[in-house]
Amino acid sequence: MSVVDMMDQLNMGYGSVNHNRNRCMDCGYENADDHLEKCPKCGSTNIDKLQRITGYLVGTTDRWNSGKLAELNDRVTHINHGAKDLFDN
Repeated sequence: MSVVDMMDQLNMGYGSVNHNRNRCMDCGYENADDHLEKCPKCGSTNIDKLQRITGYLVGTTDRWNSGKLAELNDRVTHINHGAKDLFDN
């Protein structure tokens, strides 16, 4: 079953995939850890963090205002392992 078919079956009018992606700007190492502060490959703390906030994919949070930083801090990751069943049909 495709994602679009699943959305149709569940009467979903809108959907997006949000995922974290971290990249070491010194050696290029990438992963999806929630709180990567130091690169496990080279030890650098020069980490770019890709996030989706209010519909936009962004890297650095250096220029975010306090409201956006609070939104990021309050974010909860939801993992629904049961959703896999929808794709097995």
